[in-house]
Amino acid sequence: MNDFKIVSKPELIYGVNTSLTAGTVLKKLGCSKIICVYDQGVKSAGLVDKIVKVIEGEGIEVVHFDGVVADPPDTVVDEAGEIGRKEKVNGIVAIGGGSAMDTVKGINILLSNPGSITQYKAGTVYNLSRTPMVMIPTTSGTGSETTTMGVITSSKEHRKTIIHGEGCTANVAILDPALTLGLPPYPTAATGMDVLAHAAESLTIKNNWSEYSAMFAENAIAMVVKYLPIAVADGSNMEARENMMLAATFAGTAFTDASVHMGHGIGHSLGAKFHIPHGVACAIGLPSVMKFVATEESEKVKRVGKAMGLTFKDDATPEEIGQLVADEMFALNTTVGIPTLQALDIGRDSFSDVADLVIQDTTYYNYPVKASKDDIVGALEQAYDRGEN
Repeated sequence: MNDFKIVSKPELIYGVNTSLTAGTVLKKLGCSKIICVYDQGVKSAGLVDKIVKVIEGEGIEVVHFDGVVADPPDTVVDEAGEIGRKEKVNGIVAIGGGSAMDTVKGINILLSNPGSITQYKAGTVYNLSRTPMVMIPTTSGTGSETTTMGVITSSKEHRKTIIHGEGCTANVAILDPALTLGLPPYPTAATGMDVLAHAAESLTIKNNWSEYSAMFAENAIAMVVKYLPIAVADGSNMEARENMMLAATFAGTAFTDASVHMGHGIGHSLGAKFHIPHGVACAIGLPSVMKFVATEESEKVKRVGKAMGLTFKDDATPEEIGQLVADEMFALNTTVGIPTLQALDIGRDSFSDVADLVIQDTTYYNYPVKASKDDIVGALEQAYDRGEN
């Protein structure tokens, strides 16, 4: 068994209506004035007011930032960070999906460091002092509540960049599946397939792979396969919502320690170029990626397939293993309503430009199998061809 190092995780509070403990959690952390970060959709769904009420009930002042947008650009993060600086907040709360949580991670860095978030990309040395940070996810997808990284879109380079480190790690994550009950089918599917991508990629990574992360990944995969179709078909099914929220956290734990690879490189690049939901972008490329990775990591891809409920012949070739897993993933995409490249009006003529972005993506150096530009274009071609069948 290979050596591994486990990254420290935030305190996790899981259960229906646990979001109503946010006030006591923040008080315990010593917060007296917090910035609460969310988007207009979460606000209009009625999720913000009841949480803010319990926070204010503990005598904590709340400053609001409701300007979160999908794939948060550096300009939005800078705006929110400046509000936090001026208001001298001593706590930060995210209520929402991955975009809200990534915005909050950027704010956290800016509260103890000067300038713009553009100065603090992955690998940058910055002051590790930080403001207490509480994550309250309203989707079951990114797992950002458990990770040590965030994704910020560069407004100048038009690509996604990574922030990473202690300042991106929540103190507490409050996992309340009741907050996901109102999520419509499409975002439920998109965020749910992001969970599968996190888990499948962390299970097939090479350099940082461990049985510890594999355990979380395999459980997350099994839960997604079982419960995501139910959550998409019946958004009020609490059992499905509970299990999908737990799956998202399991997958977040897995890829924090192991990392993601080519599926997310493609996902980041499609998202940056065409502004499609992150989970959708990852799901589109994932079947082709599993087929590609199986050429050298067939036993790990087989573990992905077994977690999905597949069986394999004893003498199955790497190509057969990759094809079987890819077919099952594409079938799940179809079941939960993930659109094809054709449906999104993304044509073959864009694949070269997308591949260039993939090679620039931070994940490129994590690939378990070295991929050339032609390999990446080939994966996109396979995804496109599936949509024609």
